[in-house]
Amino acid sequence: MVCLGAAQTFGRFCREPFPELLARQLGMQVLNVGVAGAGPSTFLRGAWGEWLNGAEAVVVQVLAARSESNSLFACDPTRGALGVRRSDGSVMRFETFLHLLMESTDPATVRRVVEETRQNYVSNMIRLLQGVHSPKILL
Repeated sequence: MVCLGAAQTFGRFCREPFPELLARQLGMQVLNVGVAGAGPSTFLRGAWGEWLNGAEAVVVQVLAARSESNSLFACDPTRGALGVRRSDGSVMRFETFLHLLMESTDPATVRRVVEETRQNYVSNMIRLLQGVHSPKILL
């Protein structure tokens, strides 16, 4: 079994991440591929598909939308929760970007960027789930 997710799957702030508990309770090997700050795009790159589709089952954590890009902010799946503001190249977390955007622009622009981010997230989450051909459990 493979458990795919973000910090919660990885086991941040806990002694035994849930993939370890599953391994013990089910008596089977469980590969924990939790990546801090991960969003769907993290697992749409590279060789993740081989690992996921070679498993008997895959537990897929519902990942954070803050790790998705939009026209004003580029998330970097290799840098966890960090991304780059496209206007000036500043590196920051999505939450900081959104806060600064709300301070510097009109509400209509903020709504447009949030909606764009949401659409990118939904599209990439669907692509990720469709790419997992092993039986999957959405967590």
